[in-house]
Amino acid sequence: MLKLVSESMASLTKLQNAFDRLLRGHKITENGQIVWNDYFGCRTGIAFLEELQKVYPKVMINRDPRRRTLALFGPEHERGLVRNEILARARLLQTQRRRRYPMPPELIDLFLSGDLAKLRSELGSENVWFHLTNKQ
Repeated sequence: MLKLVSESMASLTKLQNAFDRLLRGHKITENGQIVWNDYFGCRTGIAFLEELQKVYPKVMINRDPRRRTLALFGPEHERGLVRNEILARARLLQTQRRRRYPMPPELIDLFLSGDLAKLRSELGSENVWFHLTNKQ
């Protein structure tokens, strides 16, 4: 439990705001926009973030796929290094091409039977996916 005390309401408000920011961490943004890519929610992206935490053990990365945010906790200098690595990866991901192919209904069962698993093992699960709702 933490108790914030001040004789001045203005000082208490400043202190509370600073503490709230500390609890939420520093969200990764660029040009005022939250930085997120679905990659950070997949197995390979999670492994990338975990590796960053091993390289920079003083920094904790909070990944929130529901809110589509990444927040950093730790010393400012190390946070900056981790932020730069994440921004570099996000920029690289933006340059990559994605293709979506509609799947004819008569081929869905054939595709899901084993071909999808084979394709995912050959190309990586983060590179091949099937969206059953959209049939793509």
